[in-house]
Amino acid sequence: MNGRRLDGKTQITAYQLCKYRDGERCAICGGHIGDQMPAKLIRKWKLMTNKIESLEIDHIDGNPLNNPPDGTNWRLLCKADNLEAWYAGGGVVSVCESERERDVVGKQTKASIKKGKGMRRQVKVEAEWEEMKREKRELCPATSVVKQQVSYREGESTMQANAFLQSAWGKWLVNQLNERGFMSRKEAKFSGAYITGGSPITIERYLDTALSPAGPIEKFTDDAGEVLIRWKARFREVAE
Repeated sequence: MNGRRLDGKTQITAYQLCKYRDGERCAICGGHIGDQMPAKLIRKWKLMTNKIESLEIDHIDGNPLNNPPDGTNWRLLCKADNLEAWYAGGGVVSVCESERERDVVGKQTKASIKKGKGMRRQVKVEAEWEEMKREKRELCPATSVVKQQVSYREGESTMQANAFLQSAWGKWLVNQLNERGFMSRKEAKFSGAYITGGSPITIERYLDTALSPAGPIEKFTDDAGEVLIRWKARFREVAE
């Protein structure tokens, strides 16, 4: 790094080193981002703003090629003090060059923020995927549970539609329907989710499958208009 100008990546490294070593403030006027810059320098350099919008990396000895890894030749300055330091040290730097350096750091910082957001989104997607796999494992144990709760003929096509019964929620539902004969569709979804720890969305999906023409459950409406569910006739006979 020594003997070369700072590129975008090393500028970020230099900025962070100075920030944690000296604090995020101008090494000359002591101002922080948002503070006022020295008024006389604002007028002298005809700056467009009087506040510190960002801090710039300054080479203490005035040599932009002197970049020791330990950062002893770096410090953070506000725009006004940075320009004044270069001018006082006989440096050949323009306001435009100072602006370019600040823009590089700004773009790199924005890129780092964008990358961080992308990583957080990836972590969220992976967490949701793991949750889906967990629910799938929870809702798909061995088929012996079905055979223990309801008898089906070997090779019957409805076995695929009855896979929901293999879950913790399915066992709970079988017991409820065997004991009570019927229950409300809403209770099957929400009470079942609460008791078994399943996801209401997943249970709703399995409930719709169980109510399909190939499934073992049917729905009907009572006198009050509430939707109830019960075993279909051929399964009701087996359950009894």
